[in-house]
Amino acid sequence: MKYKVFVLFISILNIIFSDYKIIDNKIYFNNTLLQFQSKDSFELFEPDSKTFEVINDFYAKDKYTVYYGSVNIIMADPATFKLLAGRFSKDKNNIYCWTTIIPKADPRTFEIIDILKDLTRDENNEYQYCKKVIKN
Repeated sequence: MKYKVFVLFISILNIIFSDYKIIDNKIYFNNTLLQFQSKDSFELFEPDSKTFEVINDFYAKDKYTVYYGSVNIIMADPATFKLLAGRFSKDKNNIYCWTTIIPKADPRTFEIIDILKDLTRDENNEYQYCKKVIKN
């Protein structure tokens, strides 16, 4: 019970001190109304304020999608989305560099080697600056 209260308290602090704001059940980031495009159509939807959760100053999610600022990460799975370090995050299907999928990166084996040099790898490839390193 204490843990749930603590998590709720941290979530409330994240919303209060982040650039995400909920006003009249509409969600804003830096005074920009959040909307997202469906994965299946071009129709725009607003986030679900009941399930909206601020992850940190820049990332948030609801039951439909994950947001980086006012941009939704279209292919991200909010149920399995996790921040890694620096600009990297992942879900069950992909590795993300900010809002962009790193093509063919394996979320199961992806690891950060040196965050300062932006070096990462998975079981098949090495990456630097969010791109596959081509070996000669």
